[in-house]
Parts: sequence; structure tokens; C-alpha cells
Amino acid sequence: MQYNEFLEKLRKIKEMGFVKTHRTGDMGIGKTLEDLLEIAENNIAGPNFSNYELKSSRRDSVSMLTLFTKAPMPKGANAKLLEVFGYRQRKANHFLLTWINKHEQNKPGYKA
Repeated sequence: MQYNEFLEKLRKIKEMGFVKTHRTGDMGIGKTLEDLLEIAENNIAGPNFSNYELKSSRRDSVSMLTLFTKAPMPKGANAKLLEVFGYRQRKANHFLLTWINKHEQNKPGYKA
């Protein structure tokens, strides 16, 4: 599928208005989008369309959207990062989760 064809399909999907999901649960929205775009479900880590990874969410969702997860190098760096920057949360001994937002500063002090 070429980019212009992709954009045209997105326009047609938008014109459809509300579309009932094709699958229940959290993954239903993404599966429905793939179906409407006629993209085969592949369940692999990598782009869905050309060089692009499609992301979708429910209109009123407050969940964060994961664009990528990258483990740092060298091996064992995650343990060191957790030791230095981790913090206690709930019942976990140490926890390290960060996000970047253009409107707010995160716990470690970063802002996009």
C-alpha cells in the first residue's frame, strides 16, 4: 500500500464515525484499525505499515501510549539504573518507570 492510499483509507475510516471493535479487550481497537486498513495481523515487533508502527486508543482513554521500549547497553545496565534512579512504589522494592511529556516534568526531572 502506498502512502496516498493509506491516507485515503484513514479518511474513509474517519468518515465512518463510531465503529464497534472486532475484538474485545485492550487490543480490540488496534485489531479493528488493522482490519479496516486491510493490514494483516502479524504480532511481531516491528512496523505495521511500511516503516510505521500504528498506534490507536479509545477516545477517552487516560492510558499512556508506548511508542518504544529500548533496553540500554551494556548488559546489566537496567539493574544499575534501577539501583540509582529507582523508587519505592506500592509493594515493589524498587520501581523505575519514566515518561516524557511536552507539558509536564517527569519524576527524574525531564521534559520534552
